[in-house]
Amino acid sequence: MIGNSFWCAVVAVLVGKLVGGTFMALHSVQGARLGVPQLIQSRGQFGFLGALLPVLLAVFLYAGFFMVTAVLGGQALSAAMPGTFSVDGGLVLLVVSWVPGVLVTGAVYLLVTRFAGVRGASPSRTSLQPAMQRGA
Repeated sequence: MIGNSFWCAVVAVLVGKLVGGTFMALHSVQGARLGVPQLIQSRGQFGFLGALLPVLLAVFLYAGFFMVTAVLGGQALSAAMPGTFSVDGGLVLLVVSWVPGVLVTGAVYLLVTRFAGVRGASPSRTSLQPAMQRGA
């Protein structure tokens, strides 16, 4: 890792995982007991602005995962169909296929919040349980 020997890098990764994982595990246990997702529950400990750091890190992680997947997908399409796709063409195809997924996810979210909001409930599992038990 960036100029370290192999063993220094292994130790750095293990210490980072141990320290970071310990604090996240403590929050996860509390979140599971309260029935609240960890990123929302951590606002109590860190405040609104302090809780933004894990959210931003999660967004960065998801964006990085998508980029790696897109590059590997582009390379795979290029290797599978050498005359048809270049690596750049494969990347464009993957990004274009990503847009409908984002739009559909947003539409489903809006529909769920809209119809759950008609009864004055949030779209969480706990607020919909009484309505589901009544058979509504």
